[in-house]
Amino acid sequence: MSVKDHLPGTTAAVAVGASQLVPLPLVDDWLASFSRRQLAKSILAKHGRRFSFEDLGALTDDGSWWGLPWRMAKNVMMFPVKKLLRPFLPWLLARDVALAVGRTLALAHTLDRQLTLGRFSDDDDVSIRREQARQLRKALDQAWANVDQRLISKTLKRIARALRRKEPVDGEMEGLLAELDRRVDLALAGSPMI
Repeated sequence: MSVKDHLPGTTAAVAVGASQLVPLPLVDDWLASFSRRQLAKSILAKHGRRFSFEDLGALTDDGSWWGLPWRMAKNVMMFPVKKLLRPFLPWLLARDVALAVGRTLALAHTLDRQLTLGRFSDDDDVSIRREQARQLRKALDQAWANVDQRLISKTLKRIARALRRKEPVDGEMEGLLAELDRRVDLALAGSPMI
């Protein structure tokens, strides 16, 4: 797997990871959401899909407008705590960045794979695509929650090294993505994670 194979996902993942470093409440969430939306648009274009990207909103957005006041209040209240603790707990920030990057790469891979498998067709009704997006988001959330976070961090460090050296990404990325695919497929089928 070459660097070029994951360029849209990698660029968005770096942007989402960097958004974790933005010290302004709500701006960090907006930057991450914007990057994921751009990522989804580029993957849809790559597959020649012409439908509105908003049909996949459930897959790329983190919450509804109804939950926005709660998220705003939580971010504003937590801002001083995060600001005070961040210098003392840099490993927590590094962990948050790694998980945000990994989650974005997982989203890119999963959406790309589902489009390759024929999901989200231009011929489908809007309501069908939106329901598929909700199902895929739920399946991806379940699959991601059960992936070993240490494996994610270790794999992302190796990928970062390979990207800096412009080398092909080694087999660990494929192993992580294969496990993610297996778990997403199980979740979509309604089977328990094993």
